[in-house]
Amino acid sequence: MGTTDSMQTWDPRGAAVCDLKDLFAELLTLKDSRILDLGCGDGDVARAIAASEQSASVVGIETDAIQHADNLKADPLPNLEFKLGSAEKIPEPDESVDVVLMMKSLHHVPVARMDQALREVRRVLHLEGLAFIVEPVFGGAFNEILRVFHDEKEVRLAAFEAVRDAITSGSMILVEERFFLTSVTIPDFATFEQRYINVTHSDHRLSTAQRTEVREKFERHMKPGGAVFKMPMRLDLLQKKD
Repeated sequence: MGTTDSMQTWDPRGAAVCDLKDLFAELLTLKDSRILDLGCGDGDVARAIAASEQSASVVGIETDAIQHADNLKADPLPNLEFKLGSAEKIPEPDESVDVVLMMKSLHHVPVARMDQALREVRRVLHLEGLAFIVEPVFGGAFNEILRVFHDEKEVRLAAFEAVRDAITSGSMILVEERFFLTSVTIPDFATFEQRYINVTHSDHRLSTAQRTEVREKFERHMKPGGAVFKMPMRLDLLQKKD
């Protein structure tokens, strides 16, 4: 298992840009599986899996009531269900899930409850079940914009430490750890504001100076097709064992 030190010193130059669906195909068995997307946000990942793997049963759990209500308004899929709930108290029975996805959601759990969230992940997993945990590394150009108004250094470190503790305690076994880049294109600053500032799960109140700084930093990356960011990520694939 890598350490939080490796997270801080990892050099993303030359790292591969990975698509999540390729990582899913390589590392997970989604066919005929019950899949839990924990902290599913807008439900895009859960919906994509349900649409592409019709034999899978997918549950998206979101703690933000406003976002959850929006998820329920989308066109339904027969093998997809959205639930309101939290990682610290997952609304699923013991040993009922084959795969738990946490896509950049662990660091949003209150630090004091991260260990409890991972215990809950273990509880709902079948024996040999897998937890697919992706967390952003604190670095990169996009992070430098975000940290002007929302510095996540401490919570991201805490999330990695919680994963490490789950492994060192013997609660979970590390199957694979991988660092990679994910490419995100944001067409304009208005879209950035909508996606990352005017969010329902957080109350970001920017001063005039902060908003000006954020916009200036964002605009430096604008090209004809939008601003493209290569965001450094870390994947920890954990397995439940006795």
